[in-house]
Amino acid sequence: MPVVLLILALLLGAISPARAQPAAAWADPRLVDDFITIALGREFPDEQTNAGRLVRWTRPIRVSATGARPEEWADAFAAHVRRLSRITGHPIELRRGGEVDVLAVFVPTLTAAAIAPYAATYRRLFSDEARFRTHMDRIESGALNAICLANMRVTREFAVVAAVAFIPLDQGPRVVRQCIVEELSQALGLPNDDDAVAPSIFNDRSRYVELTAKDILMLRLLYHPALRPGMNAAEVRAAAPRALADLRRRPFRD
Repeated sequence: MPVVLLILALLLGAISPARAQPAAAWADPRLVDDFITIALGREFPDEQTNAGRLVRWTRPIRVSATGARPEEWADAFAAHVRRLSRITGHPIELRRGGEVDVLAVFVPTLTAAAIAPYAATYRRLFSDEARFRTHMDRIESGALNAICLANMRVTREFAVVAAVAFIPLDQGPRVVRQCIVEELSQALGLPNDDDAVAPSIFNDRSRYVELTAKDILMLRLLYHPALRPGMNAAEVRAAAPRALADLRRRPFRD
């Protein structure tokens, strides 16, 4: 199955002490534009193969965590997985092992050496060995400028079929929490970050550790049946009003 790779990263300098605050997401005149920026944009120059197209999962998702002391974050991890399933309405199953679609790896630091024990799994997301080696070199050199990192594999039909996230433990609990929230959320099909999108966790200057009301609405919009994998910006813009009208009638409640 032909695939392409999307890289998702929380960049250095993106953390601040503020907590997520309620936002008037429904009244935001930029909501659809910002959704298109985050859902159809791509964060890095080498992942432009499917730029401009909506991607999302089309089958149930099996999620697990492994690595360094994952049990310390098991409750927070499980809670966010369950919350993402409630937000999107998409089936997401938390597993303790076995075959999974999304693997979150807790590592001591975000370095090539820390990722190396999981290289065989991580390598499967890349189309060839050269791309994988180039990516690992960028991690080792610090060229990605990332605190934490996730990659998605996407088919030519614009379906997400696999993802791996690396969450470092050396940045403190607040950063670990933000990495869990942002990387798992982005791995559902919101691969871009943009400093102009606010209030949002999908912003490299974000003050937020949790999903904002706008983020929740973008995730719900992503999985609304009026939208389909492969849509371009014009198609999303045409379908979004009907989807948002339906979502407004069914507000999300935690």
